[in-house]
Amino acid sequence: MQTSNETVTPEYASRVPGLCAGDYVLIRVTDTGMGMSLETQRHIFEPFFTTKEQGQGTGMGLAMVYGIVKNHCGYIGVTSSPGCGTTMRVYLPDASCGTLKTSPVQTKEPSHGTGHIVVVDDEKDVGEAAQAILEFLGYQVTVVLNGKEAVKICQNLAVPVDVVLLDMVMPEMSGATCFEELRAIRPDLKVILCTGYDRNHAVQDLFNQGVVGFIQKPYDVDELAHTCQVVLKNDNPVEICGTGRVS
Repeated sequence: MQTSNETVTPEYASRVPGLCAGDYVLIRVTDTGMGMSLETQRHIFEPFFTTKEQGQGTGMGLAMVYGIVKNHCGYIGVTSSPGCGTTMRVYLPDASCGTLKTSPVQTKEPSHGTGHIVVVDDEKDVGEAAQAILEFLGYQVTVVLNGKEAVKICQNLAVPVDVVLLDMVMPEMSGATCFEELRAIRPDLKVILCTGYDRNHAVQDLFNQGVVGFIQKPYDVDELAHTCQVVLKNDNPVEICGTGRVS
């Protein structure tokens, strides 16, 4: 790992999309691993993207790093090729230079909150990734791998549950069936549907029955934070897209 002070000129910035001219602290991290193809490099900052075996990684590490760097008006880039290792470059604005000139857009930290959220997803890695994000944002999180476990938790009325983040497609018990059983136990329970599919008639049917949110995989930290915050703050049903737009 190396650190240095760097001045990015307008000419250099024009050749690097996303990097603005200005003074930065550059953090350069290099490994001697197997490297990455160009196709892999195009996806490494996407949530849930991973080249590891199932159960070996969540695919959220670099996505969260990317979000943190962008929230600090910075830039992260990668240089790699198969068999030649990888170098990650993180540019963070040099605060000692006074007014930051690196970004005309003011970014906000993800919305933090409190409450108990039950994450229901049959993919362990996805559930653990959601847990990591939500706990970072201040929530208490319980992760279960199927709808039956979620129903069992909610049957214990002594355990407060503020929101359920519910996968639509699962073995043993579908998301729709799980939702019906959850609402039979706790009629006022707030449920956010989470799926890799587009919003369709099945999702709309559940909205008609009382689902209050919808977020599409893959989502990022800001989308999940915004969705949970709006659902928790609204007493009346609201429809929320994973893009951070309320509809």
